[in-house]
Amino acid sequence: MVKARISCLWFLLKLSLLITICIVVVAAIGSWVGAYQDLLVNLLAAFMFVFIGTVVALIYYKMQMEELLRFFGLDASRSTITIYVSQVLCESGHAIGVDDQPTTCGTPAAPFRELEAANRFRELFAYPFHSLFNSLPIGKPQISDIEIQIQPSLLGVQKTFVPLFPFISVGGPAFNAASRFIEKDPKAQLQSLITGGETKIKPRDMPDVKDPYCGFVERRVRSQGHVFYAVGCSSMGSAGAAYYLATQWKKLSKEYDDDTDFLVRLRFDPEDFKRCLEVLFLKREIAD
Repeated sequence: MVKARISCLWFLLKLSLLITICIVVVAAIGSWVGAYQDLLVNLLAAFMFVFIGTVVALIYYKMQMEELLRFFGLDASRSTITIYVSQVLCESGHAIGVDDQPTTCGTPAAPFRELEAANRFRELFAYPFHSLFNSLPIGKPQISDIEIQIQPSLLGVQKTFVPLFPFISVGGPAFNAASRFIEKDPKAQLQSLITGGETKIKPRDMPDVKDPYCGFVERRVRSQGHVFYAVGCSSMGSAGAAYYLATQWKKLSKEYDDDTDFLVRLRFDPEDFKRCLEVLFLKREIAD
């Protein structure tokens, strides 16, 4: 399923074979001259111990990677996941500078917390020994071909906008076209409502949520690919939901099957969106 070609394992096998051959040759020479034989044997045993431990660790990592890819709906045919974050355009008189004075901001901007949470997904899928062996002539180790794309939402009403599947959308539909796409689905589990400048989230068949430190993580399993929606009543809630998805996916994987929809309600520390204080698993399965 995964195009997670464990070339890193093959790389280490070649490396260990090369080391073993060198040590055996040196040991043979040492035995022939009758010197340093015990030292070389001990070195060989130490290298083999390190190699076996590394192989065991990589096998464990491979199992974790396969579980991760199943959770996010990635495989050989879907090796790219796109993360859409909010984008805000500040017009004249509506942006506040560091001197607390209105100023002009003619370029779009993305919320910092959302970008920080989105970048956490890069680390999630990254190879753990980044560029460690790049300079060696026997090859460059690589775990998988998964590509993470972080894109700001399109501005304006995009009626024909269709996101790239599978994808993760961070933030509400007011500033994220991908979130608008999700909520337009008749089977969407969440609806964002803005009344009097206040944002509230309406989960299906549940009371409205107005707490700015609450967030939701929704997953829809669709034929085109998995859809993840991280949204809250504020940027902190949305970023917290995305960060929770990136860091606690394993807990969600144990709670829900890989091929089912789910909805989770979260509450975060007002001082730190990365610290989740409360998790409420809402089991709900919706057919595509």
